[in-house]
Amino acid sequence: MKTTIVAKLYFGFGIMAVLIAGSGAFIIHSTNEAMVNYDRLNQNTHGAVLLAEAQSSLWQLRYGFPQFLVGDAGARAAIVAEEPKLYRQINDALDSYSGLDIS
Repeated sequence: MKTTIVAKLYFGFGIMAVLIAGSGAFIIHSTNEAMVNYDRLNQNTHGAVLLAEAQSSLWQLRYGFPQFLVGDAGARAAIVAEEPKLYRQINDALDSYSGLDIS
């Protein structure tokens, strides 16, 4: 049986439509996978950022102790005034970290 040029054109158009639809589905699937991986990576790095903030505040407290011993009265007052803020930053960061769903 001979096929006409119209049938060949429709067949070629159908093949191209299927290929385009398939590549579109693949692109949508790949994009969704990348978004899931990005969210998972963002959650893991968010935990590291929270721990880094807690560590930074802890080191500021640790550094303030020797400076308190050798500083003048104004420096001592500034160190004492800064302590509650640093303790709050440590507690907030650790509380936020404990609320993360990290396996």
